Amino acid sequence: MKTRIVICVSLIVVVLAMANLFVGHAQQATGASAQQLTGNGAPPLSNPLKVALLKWYQANTVSTTFPVGTQPQGVAFDGASIWVANQMDNTLTKISANDGTVLGTFGADQKPIGVAFDGANLWVGHEIGIGVSKVRASDGKFLGTFKTGNAPFYPAFDGQNIWVPNLGDGTITILRASDGKTLGTISPGGAYAAAFDGTYMG
Repeated sequence: MKTRIVICVSLIVVVLAMANLFVGHAQQATGASAQQLTGNGAPPLSNPLKVALLKWYQANTVSTTFPVGTQPQGVAFDGASIWVANQMDNTLTKISANDGTVLGTFGADQKPIGVAFDGANLWVGHEIGIGVSKVRASDGKFLGTFKTGNAPFYPAFDGQNIWVPNLGDGTITILRASDGKTLGTISPGGAYAAAFDGTYMG
């Protein structure tokens, strides 16, 4: 019994000693941090008493806009530039993702609204009509229009095919990206936009 009491007391002493040591190191770390900031310029030591700090990226606090066409709707990134569908003036604007410089404005018929990038080309949905436009991303050249359902809106690329939600008739048209061939049509109802997560299209 005495042995158990001695062991318990010893454990309590050890725990208290470790706690004091932890607090002492934390206080030293805080003091060292201030010295490093004002001394050799090295980054401050972490303070274990501060579990988490919110550090906001400075650019997120600055509102920046860039000029495009009239009533911009869908946007897509091609790896270097941002493409914006301007619904009311039937154009696509290409903008440098680095600094927002306008790299070109290209014609797009029938109120362009949604844009998807397939790795080389852009597929543009239109608020009116029954087809999507294919545009080469490198120079904005129009490559053709491919038939879909009524009022194709926001398409998506799954790695091989373009999925086009047709708001006008509630269908989704699946086009082969390489040549625009229709592979099928499904009718989920109320289709407006599509997104691919690497496995499923939603």
